[in-house]
Amino acid sequence: MACFFAITTPAGIGIGTAIDSFYNPYSPAALVIEGILDSLSAGFLVYMALVDLIAADFLSKRMSCNFRLQVVSYFMLFLGAGLMASLAIWA
Repeated sequence: MACFFAITTPAGIGIGTAIDSFYNPYSPAALVIEGILDSLSAGFLVYMALVDLIAADFLSKRMSCNFRLQVVSYFMLFLGAGLMASLAIWA
């Protein structure tokens, strides 16, 4: 994995430097591509948070034995997601 990151970082810098001379950030195609890449990265972030990080807490024995803790945990999860989504108003 370290070798993969060691190769992709310089490759990304090289590609970015190569397209910098003819890239127009305000063209419709560039805005569509930027939107697609932003949505992909947000999707990866949500997947990693929900599947890898939060799932371990929600599937624990302590959580499954306490109904009140489940309700409070789900409420706080959705409240936090809603508050983070409301930040999009200023983004």
